[in-house]
Amino acid sequence: MTQKVEKQKKMIPELRFPGFSGEWEEKRLGEVYSFRVTNSLSRDKLNYESGEIKNIHYGDIHKKFRSHFDLNRERVPFINSGEEPKHSNNNFVECGDLVLADASEDYADIGKGIEVCHVGNQKVLSGLHTLLLKRKCNNVALGFVGHLLKSPTFRLGVKRIAQGTKVLGVSKSYIQKLSFYLPKKTEQKKIAEFLTSVDEWIKNLRSQKESLESYKKGMMQKIFSQEVGFKDEGGEEFGEWEEKRLGEVGEIITGSTPSTKNKKYYGDDFPWITPTDIGAEKDIYVSAKSLTKKGIDKGRFIPKDSLLVTCIASIGKNVVLKVDGSCNQQINSITPNKANIVNFLYFLLEKNKNVLIRFAGAGGMQMLNKKDFSNLKFKIPSLSEQQKIAEFLTSLDKLIESKQKQIVKAEEWKKGLMQGLFV
Repeated sequence: MTQKVEKQKKMIPELRFPGFSGEWEEKRLGEVYSFRVTNSLSRDKLNYESGEIKNIHYGDIHKKFRSHFDLNRERVPFINSGEEPKHSNNNFVECGDLVLADASEDYADIGKGIEVCHVGNQKVLSGLHTLLLKRKCNNVALGFVGHLLKSPTFRLGVKRIAQGTKVLGVSKSYIQKLSFYLPKKTEQKKIAEFLTSVDEWIKNLRSQKESLESYKKGMMQKIFSQEVGFKDEGGEEFGEWEEKRLGEVGEIITGSTPSTKNKKYYGDDFPWITPTDIGAEKDIYVSAKSLTKKGIDKGRFIPKDSLLVTCIASIGKNVVLKVDGSCNQQINSITPNKANIVNFLYFLLEKNKNVLIRFAGAGGMQMLNKKDFSNLKFKIPSLSEQQKIAEFLTSLDKLIESKQKQIVKAEEWKKGLMQGLFV
């Protein structure tokens, strides 16, 4: 790909494939597409079991559908029998149509759209809070506009015409005047093919990550049910797992909150972990708020390589504290004794999160106090087998993390491409 920058001409993109030149032609959406009638059926009028006509709902455009709609790849609900709109005969969704979501509570989702690339012989209608656009001319290559809808310039244009406070909306009268630029059809095809291949690459990376996550989940089930075992360095199997209380595997401390009125307690010396600091990562080093030496003396000191487990409200969020620090009262910590390994305990409680939730009770504010938490019983293997298990599952986590980093880099690269490929 060659790069061509002509800042003085806004209708020429920064990035261009070899062999293409000339300015892109400015068009208004209403010049290229005509608007058709859509229906306003709510979710209770739809089902996923059976019916003759399917329905595209605006919420699915926001969160579920890809930019290019293929009915063979998307799960789309049917309209309940007897609820089919009378206007449907002339307004079925066809290949090449656009369906835009005209309402959203989220500014990031307003005006999102899909280009229909395959419906086969099935009947599909555009539904609640959508706009259905049909091509007027044949100078638009199939697949190109689906990518254009996600380009930074087009998305910004849609957001500028959005109106409302709690619920944002874009009207037909405004959106049909929205301008965009079209290259020749051959260049459209080239861009569409290239970006589609990029999307497939990112999709494949996501699929690889999901496969790793599924494999890890399956292996954890087999490991902790002892269906799969590990062997020692001599090739011998380890012994039976022994049932123990959590209070027997290490020291348990419930965190606390030093007075927020005393500024001397808060500073940059020690992380003070709260449930909101705990994300998807296994290890934690920093927190939103930190404590001084006086603050940690007033609160609860927790040594590094302790397991932190949320035991109020968001039960069972686990993380390994990698530096000396503290936590608030919503968290119980386990500092393992010499017979146990913190990484193993992390995976043990990750696998048994449902057990913690069950013992925390149902209803309002779920809570697992220190006494009840300490008395929870689990089967624990020997120190050597714990080490083997922890190393194996940690290696899977590293593979999953590596795949996630590849996905992030790929998406950032595509974002840069979209900025340069479209005017």
